[in-house]
Amino acid sequence: MKALVVYDCETSTKCTEQVAKTIADGLKAKIGDVVCQPISDCKLSSLKDYDCIVIGSPTIYRQPTRAVTSLFEQLQQMKLLGMMNPGGKASAAFGTLSPNWSWQGGNSAQVIEAKMKELNLNVMVPAFAAKVNLKGDYDYSLAEGEIAKAQTFASDLANALAGKPSAAK
Repeated sequence: MKALVVYDCETSTKCTEQVAKTIADGLKAKIGDVVCQPISDCKLSSLKDYDCIVIGSPTIYRQPTRAVTSLFEQLQQMKLLGMMNPGGKASAAFGTLSPNWSWQGGNSAQVIEAKMKELNLNVMVPAFAAKVNLKGDYDYSLAEGEIAKAQTFASDLANALAGKPSAAK
């Protein structure tokens, strides 16, 4: 089993990157071959080399970043042109979300999961949105307990990939 964890970040505090690396480490412990990289390093042509694709983004006005949205647009175009059929590939979605903005409803993880389903990717576990705290202008940090939740998300995903039941919620 080979998995790719790809993510985008918008702030210097890199909360989404922290979550991505936590998920990647959790998957490595259970399935071994895991690559974790920013979306800027992701090559569309290499996605076919992975059995599982995990995509994450901060939430910007209830949406993933433009780079993540662009990735899905490119995948859809490649599918329509017959250049790639991601259908059936295992996948999972995660994101980060500031409670200061949660009143808007929705988050990037939910949007990413919906786009995965549109491409007929096999979403293995429900989307995970880690909460972040805003301490000042663009000074974010992960809320207490969110790393542990990311570890649980990774464990649940690894178990789903192995066909085992997930941890109790």
